[in-house]
Amino acid sequence: MAKISYIDNDIKYAKAYIKRDYSEISDEIEESLNDLSFFFENGEQIYGYSITQNALLSEVYKNDFFAVHFCFRNIDTLHNPEQEKCIGKLLEHLMRQISETKGYYNLKLPTNIVDLIRAYNRLERYPFILWRDGAAVYLPESSSRFQ
Repeated sequence: MAKISYIDNDIKYAKAYIKRDYSEISDEIEESLNDLSFFFENGEQIYGYSITQNALLSEVYKNDFFAVHFCFRNIDTLHNPEQEKCIGKLLEHLMRQISETKGYYNLKLPTNIVDLIRAYNRLERYPFILWRDGAAVYLPESSSRFQ
């Protein structure tokens, strides 16, 4: 099974995909661990995300908007029960963090990482509206403005 590394940067990811060499992305993840909002390691694998404020949307809509950027190192694109469990742990932590900081959250779920989709589908509640290309937007329960 092919191991990949993923960051939320389409150009870097596309170049790595074409070359079938994810070492640059892997190195970038390793170097930026301190910048992540949360991460954990499981052997050679790293599961993490960072949350940044989307200043433009926040200013336009006068609400807090955030973007969630996932990163994974040395993961499999095919199903692996242990990997799905780790990604589930990552999403549970993300949901706790989201519940502590109210706002609207945008995230991209890379659909080639099967266990990310599977773990998302196992969440107890689906706080995100999924759009095409794996994009998702979190809508707080108290919001009716964008529904």
